[in-house]
Amino acid sequence: FCSGGSEAVETALKIAKQVQAMRGFPRRYKVIARRGSYHGMTYGAMSLTAERNEAFFGPFMYGVSHVPHPNQYRSDFGLEGEAADIMAAKYVEQEIENQGPETVAAVIGEPISSAAGVHVPSPIYWQMLREICDRHGVLLIADEVINGFGRTGKMFAIEHFGFVPDIMTIAKALTSGYAPMAAAVVRPEVFDVFTKQKMIGMGHLLTFGGHPVCAAAALKNLEIIEDENLVERGDEMGVYLRDRLQELCNHPTVAEVRGLGMLNAVQITSDKATKGKWKKDTKFPKRLTTLLMDRGFVTRVTGEVMHFAPPLVVSRDEIDRMVTIADECLTIAEGEFASEITA
Repeated sequence: FCSGGSEAVETALKIAKQVQAMRGFPRRYKVIARRGSYHGMTYGAMSLTAERNEAFFGPFMYGVSHVPHPNQYRSDFGLEGEAADIMAAKYVEQEIENQGPETVAAVIGEPISSAAGVHVPSPIYWQMLREICDRHGVLLIADEVINGFGRTGKMFAIEHFGFVPDIMTIAKALTSGYAPMAAAVVRPEVFDVFTKQKMIGMGHLLTFGGHPVCAAAALKNLEIIEDENLVERGDEMGVYLRDRLQELCNHPTVAEVRGLGMLNAVQITSDKATKGKWKKDTKFPKRLTTLLMDRGFVTRVTGEVMHFAPPLVVSRDEIDRMVTIADECLTIAEGEFASEITA
């Protein structure tokens, strides 16, 4: 246990590297992450994060490489649908082979990445990654810090995709934010490496890891999630939310609605026909965010994505209000930036 998501990722990294060394592969230290990913702001976690600031904080942890993220809307490979996801998975295997499998400790990714635009991959993507990692002796880390505990309509997002990671990071909704607690969870085969070499401990320690007050908050939080069926509620209300968000597709800037459960996104574009990107110096996302905040809708518009991730207890009336505000703000912003938009 630890105090937050960044620490959970740091813990997962250290577990992966130490386990590989204890298995007899001391040269397996490299980690493959994905472009657009977010894994935290401590040094190792930031090294995995795509939007890291090298000007201020570089050089980063050695041995990290990034591969394309699954993206069916605008694939790096010029493909659509499941074919785009399959090629993204194949690229991971190419990177393992390019780096040398004997040097790669782990592959890490969020089952559904909020930072990368809430693209929901086909189940085959994660199933292929599981097979690829097994084939090359690489550990697979699922970062569930944002996805976990009902956010995607399942207790954990990995349940949507039918795979089991070697290590899973959890935080945030573990206590619903009432106390700082996180963890890195491992499957039995990983834990067995330590039980078979009992004289070697895990080289890791955090002052407030497993704090009893935080543990009590987490236990009560999980009890409430189960007793009030909040995972199922989030799934049900997520369907309603996406149905309402589809109405926004009438706007010239709204290209797509996607998500699962209470993790959703509206794709914002300057040209629907070509899936055109906004100019680098455009003020449209910032202006849209300001309009939303001024009307009491606390969210963010990052680049080309407007995020919709309300609490699992959200009501239909509150969802209706969110969509009404978003509709109004899009209309205003589109009018102000009409010269940048191809209708």
